[in-house]
Amino acid sequence: MYTKYNADAIPDVPGIYAWFLPLFETTGKPGLAGILGEAMSFRHYDSNRRAEAEIGMRGKMAWDTFELSVKPVSVLESNSAREEEWETLREKEEWPAFKDALALSSIFSPPLYVDMSLNLARRYHEHCDGKTGFAERYEDWRVRVGGSFKVRNLLFSAVRLPKTSRLLLDKNDKDEGLSLLEFAVMRAVRPRFSQK
Repeated sequence: MYTKYNADAIPDVPGIYAWFLPLFETTGKPGLAGILGEAMSFRHYDSNRRAEAEIGMRGKMAWDTFELSVKPVSVLESNSAREEEWETLREKEEWPAFKDALALSSIFSPPLYVDMSLNLARRYHEHCDGKTGFAERYEDWRVRVGGSFKVRNLLFSAVRLPKTSRLLLDKNDKDEGLSLLEFAVMRAVRPRFSQK
């Protein structure tokens, strides 16, 4: 797992990678409800529409036309006992370890984006510099929902492949092995900001 603090350790080798929303508390959205609300606000993005997921239908019955629209809704149930437990734990010496465990648990959430690259380090920086479609889609949505984390503040996870995989390059400079891996992983984890 990589962050802006250890990005220099990202290898310049081929691999597949994913971006995750960190489960960190922010000053703008404090407490347990803030973390959960932030996570939920990114779950309903539809990369094809570049907006909130929604299905619409129109139908006619005799003289009338009807429209039906369905979209996912996040319901964040208030739990005052858990919020109180959160605030109590904040004052204890176990708080830093708890925060670290929560942050590491970010990888249990669905990834925001999955892709492949022949150079993981280069691709990380391209995303952070806003030079990719993912960065553009993510930033547009982040601003729209009031999200706290810019791309450079997300978590980056990568699976390195041996440099020998470069031997799979075809004349279009595309690694067919990486492409197949990306296809399989994207279909399995369904990252919201990847394009189908």
